[in-house]
Amino acid sequence: MKVLIFNSLYTPHLVGGAERSVQLLAETLVSRGHRVSVASTGPSYGQDRINGVDVYYLKTPNLYWMRDSARQPVLVKPIWHAIDTDNRLAEPHYRRLIERLRPDIVHTNNLAGLSVAVWRAADRTDIPVVHTIRDHYLLCARSTMFRRGCRCTSQCTDCRIFSLGKKQQASRVTAAVGISTYILEKHLRYGFFTNTAISRTIHNPILPVENRGTKRDATDQINIGFVGRLAPHKGVELLLSSVRRIDSPRFRIHLYGEGQSHEYERLLKDRYTSSRVIFHGVRPPEEIYGSLDMLVVPSLCDEAFGRIVPEANAQGVPVITSNRGGLPEIVRDCDNGFIFDADRPESLTERLKQLLTDDRWRRTMPDRARRRAQDFSTDSITRQYEELYGEVVR
Repeated sequence: MKVLIFNSLYTPHLVGGAERSVQLLAETLVSRGHRVSVASTGPSYGQDRINGVDVYYLKTPNLYWMRDSARQPVLVKPIWHAIDTDNRLAEPHYRRLIERLRPDIVHTNNLAGLSVAVWRAADRTDIPVVHTIRDHYLLCARSTMFRRGCRCTSQCTDCRIFSLGKKQQASRVTAAVGISTYILEKHLRYGFFTNTAISRTIHNPILPVENRGTKRDATDQINIGFVGRLAPHKGVELLLSSVRRIDSPRFRIHLYGEGQSHEYERLLKDRYTSSRVIFHGVRPPEEIYGSLDMLVVPSLCDEAFGRIVPEANAQGVPVITSNRGGLPEIVRDCDNGFIFDADRPESLTERLKQLLTDDRWRRTMPDRARRRAQDFSTDSITRQYEELYGEVVR
């Protein structure tokens, strides 16, 4: 089967879990005999072949490339987002690429910087569209539904306006996939994909990595990890303040990642200075999990999925997560980890104290975590997409 995948970014312009998930899917499809091309935004037009995947970088007509957003004046950004709601100037570029490649399926993912004009271009060339919902882009101009330190429980006026054009084009999608049931059902509630023939949940894939970290010892020390962007909506301060409230030298906190800004990272280091708190910066996964006893994902925003959870589980590291977004779908409480109530911040402190008072989790959870991670293997997730593609073109 010939598959053309669209995603906002692609290697080497990787940012987060969505980009890694798309690359894993594309390369696994190739390994299973499919012809796969990927189109993404870039600072200039270009083409490459990466691990058997033909990659097309498109310089979409807008005020700036999406990765240059941080350097742009504040007043320019709303104009960029207005164009990006349905970039009709970009549509001819997408249509020419689709007509040139003639895929059996157009599979869209994150569309920031590309816009829903991709759907119209595919529809006008009679190519069916599978869309995977990986974030809140269709509902929120910031793609997070998180603002001023709080998650948004409904669309604000600005986001409602920005999403109107996107909603109108959603009827062109043949199959809608959510990387969690949470994110799929949320879009359906807001009126997206209500007339779409097929809708289902297919989680993100993970690629287990060789663990080259420090071997965990049998001491009473409990090494807690945080992996990801150091940002307020990720709940990093909730974790640090919770540990601070527990007066025990047994806890050691390891933070892997960089701050959303140098200023915020410096604030964290100044505010939470302690011999128990270690900032490691960015490290590859194979250098992280071997030294951890427990990972904490204390997100305050509604995460669409949280692929860091099965990645840690695959290394035998259980996870404590908040009850936000799709996280409760991948962590089974008291099985491969624990869930705390983000509306009651003290409940994270309670869960951490539980690690001190009852150490049975050390004996049972690592094996349960590994078994749970098998549900997210690359082969398993790719087979689900192959089945979906078959339904769409039938």
